[in-house]
Amino acid sequence: MRVRVRPEILVTVEQDGGLWLFNEQTSVEYHCEPPAAAMWVILAQHNGDSAAASKELAEVWDTGAAYVRAAMELLIEELCNAGMLSIEI
Repeated sequence: MRVRVRPEILVTVEQDGGLWLFNEQTSVEYHCEPPAAAMWVILAQHNGDSAAASKELAEVWDTGAAYVRAAMELLIEELCNAGMLSIEI
């Protein structure tokens, strides 16, 4: 699955590693704790390719790729529902 950040999203990184997402069009905010923020960053580094991003993050976290992939897909669903991401077809 490939996703892209909607162009109206502003990102603010917190000192603790979390981040805030803000949709300028809808005024919706979304907070990411550090693990979700790491997923956001690695998705950006992989141009929205969730398969490649989850594989690399599983290696960094030294955990199962299936677990990271499932967690990332849940986050992607939440972020799409919040208007922060869209799925490319």
